Amino acid sequence: NGKQYYVDASGVVFEKNYYETPTVQIVDESGITPDQQGGAVVGTHLLGFLGKVVAQAKGRGYTPVKAVLPEGTTRQVDVSFDGIPTRVKFSIDRGAGEQMEDADRAMKHLQSRGVAAQYIDVRVSGRAAYK
Repeated sequence: NGKQYYVDASGVVFEKNYYETPTVQIVDESGITPDQQGGAVVGTHLLGFLGKVVAQAKGRGYTPVKAVLPEGTTRQVDVSFDGIPTRVKFSIDRGAGEQMEDADRAMKHLQSRGVAAQYIDVRVSGRAAYK
C-alpha cells in the first residue's frame, strides 16, 4: 500500500526504522495483486517471519541478502545468502528457527560433498530436498 515497513529480530513489525539500514531486499514475484490479498501482498506475519529468519541466519554465520516471494504464493519465501549460490525455500507456516537449522545442516552437508545446489527446500520438518 505504498508504505515501507521494518521488522526486528523477534518479528515485530514497525513503520519507523530505529536500527541500521536493512540489508535484505524483498522481491515480489508472486504475481498477486493487492486487491486479491485484501489490500497488501506482504502482511505482518510474513514480515515477522523474515525478521526471525534473518536473526537465526546471522546467529549461524549467514548473511541474508534477498528474499523472493515466488510466483503464485504468499506463504513461501526463497532466501539468498551472501557468498552462497544456493537459495533456501522457507514456509511461513513452520518455525523460522527449525527451518534455518535444517537449512544450515543441509548447506554444510552439501558443501562438505562439493555439491552446488540451485536451491534447498526446508519447508517440510526434518527433510531437506535440493536440486
